[in-house]
Amino acid sequence: MTRLAVTSALVVVALVVGAAMSWAARSVRPWSVPAGQVQVVACQVSWNSYTRKPTLLKSSRKPCDGMWRVAIDAKGRIALKHTGNPVIGIRVTANETTVGRGITAGASGGSSTTDLTVHDARLGRALNLTRAADARRLGQGAGFWVVLTHDDR
Repeated sequence: MTRLAVTSALVVVALVVGAAMSWAARSVRPWSVPAGQVQVVACQVSWNSYTRKPTLLKSSRKPCDGMWRVAIDAKGRIALKHTGNPVIGIRVTANETTVGRGITAGASGGSSTTDLTVHDARLGRALNLTRAADARRLGQGAGFWVVLTHDDR
């Protein structure tokens, strides 16, 4: 590549980055959200090995306020429906039984649905929970704590 081509490429990158930063600075949402405008919602998602479906563990001590539905989506992920949009932060922690089986989960989302991709370290891949063999890998007692922080404005 010639020196002119390299310089031109760097200028184009600088212009794109500058434009993106300028747009982000004018965004209607500030870089931080005041504490009174943030809500944290937490719930335990438990795996039922007999029905091969996830459930929300609700009780008087753990009401799961703000989370109202959990199911398996077409891609074999755990889909969690909840109030709160946009989501600022998501934390998923596997319980002891799940970790002991070499299984973890990662979350993705940002709106009123959060998808948990379940990964089996022993198999070295993500599980597709629509498949019976993959669903059996979770087993009875498996579950995840899900904590969502969202903008409550």
